[in-house]
Amino acid sequence: MKRGRCCRVYRVKSQPAEIDYEKLADAIVAAHERIEKDAEHKAERETKHWKELIGRKEYSHEKNRVKRACLNGANSIRCTLKILFIKKKDAKTDRGTFVLLKTLLVDIFWLAKWFLYLLSLGLIFSSFYDLAQKSFAFNGLYILYALFAWIVARLFRLVALEVDNMEDRNYLFAVFSSVTSFVAMILALVALFLEGCTCGK
Repeated sequence: MKRGRCCRVYRVKSQPAEIDYEKLADAIVAAHERIEKDAEHKAERETKHWKELIGRKEYSHEKNRVKRACLNGANSIRCTLKILFIKKKDAKTDRGTFVLLKTLLVDIFWLAKWFLYLLSLGLIFSSFYDLAQKSFAFNGLYILYALFAWIVARLFRLVALEVDNMEDRNYLFAVFSSVTSFVAMILALVALFLEGCTCGK
């Protein structure tokens, strides 16, 4: 008769592993910083390659302002011609698209800025001269409107400068989408207003 073997079962109590949250947070921060640095280095390389490709030069060392302006203008014309006739093999990045969107945004805010400047000047003139009555009459309300238009124009100038210095593509695309949607809404409202005026006549 065979003896039965006795099997002993040992139960090991598992203890939860201790996590050093401080080290984990430091590792996450370091990883984010490394990703941001890599992105910055990539953007710098692309910008350098783009400037070399189109022949962009800087003349900040030129002390004569007139000569510096002429040199920058001539260089801009040469760069524009090279961009228009760029070869397919050289279009390896989205730098052209990025520059085009940035230029369009800067131009939109530049036009809005100067429109508000002219509007504020017109309002200041209207505050002292009544065009309907063709006589001089002071209206302080127009001065407030002119001041508001001037403040908004200065804000548009600030936004144009920030967009011109912007290098984050995702943020630029988001701003461009927002601005185009806002402009489309304004144009639609103007079209409805003009249509209403036409139907009223």
